[in-house]
Amino acid sequence: MKMTFRWYGEGNDSITPQRIATDTSQKLSIRFGETIKAYMASPDHRASDLKLIPLALAGWLRYLIGTDDKGQEFELSPDPLLL
Repeated sequence: MKMTFRWYGEGNDSITPQRIATDTSQKLSIRFGETIKAYMASPDHRASDLKLIPLALAGWLRYLIGTDDKGQEFELSPDPLLL
């Protein structure tokens, strides 16, 4: 199955990893922090059972290297928490 992403709105030609990653350091704790904390505190869940949150974090860390899959450097998005 092929999935297509369409962005409707102004500036739809500028969807890049840099745009998506803008201020990500601020977004990660909001989006994933509470789930991770709940898993760690729960006797019924194990944090090691989480699969997609670590994948998302790994992707962000990979982005922070500033090199694409072809070895070309690129400019990181502005992120006030990454000075």
